[in-house]
Amino acid sequence: MHYLKRKKGKEGYMTLKLDMSKTYDRVEWAYLLAIMSKMGFHDRWVDLVLYSVSSISYKIINGGREMGPIFPSRGIRQEDPLSPYLFIICAEGLSALIRKYEAQKWIHGIKVDRGASMVSHMFFAYDNYLYCKAIDKEARRVMEILHKFERASGQQVNVAKSSVFFSSNTEIRKRINVCQSLGMHEANAQSTYVTS
Repeated sequence: MHYLKRKKGKEGYMTLKLDMSKTYDRVEWAYLLAIMSKMGFHDRWVDLVLYSVSSISYKIINGGREMGPIFPSRGIRQEDPLSPYLFIICAEGLSALIRKYEAQKWIHGIKVDRGASMVSHMFFAYDNYLYCKAIDKEARRVMEILHKFERASGQQVNVAKSSVFFSSNTEIRKRINVCQSLGMHEANAQSTYVTS
């Protein structure tokens, strides 16, 4: 963020802070199993994970009356010690999509120094950050990535709670176009993007 606040030159860059809606509840089991298989997990382990996530049922008590059992068809349990690891595996699918777009030169990450590595994204539990050029073309590519990920995983980006932070050298017109393409609002200059 410090780098973007002081950036000079012709090309503007942006950071998207993506808010995922009901992160654990929306995970499609077929997606989770496909990602695990693609990552090389043994079939037996994949079967055990499927059993773990699908063997739960819920009962609801309303007005002293018990209803259920309810058997979910997707999602992972937040209180389960295995769930954070499964969520990281799910995020690997999004990471792979971003890397694919970066390899195709459809999006471009940022370099904070000449000798530094290119950074296109960082994931921290519920906070996901994407870095790319602040141009409408890359904003549309980012939306492509997010829509593909949403369709495959069941995850959904809450655009109302997501925001875009622009480097100081990004023109106002480009900021407006990008925000419109993304359907997100611009973060203010005092933003530090501290994780909650």
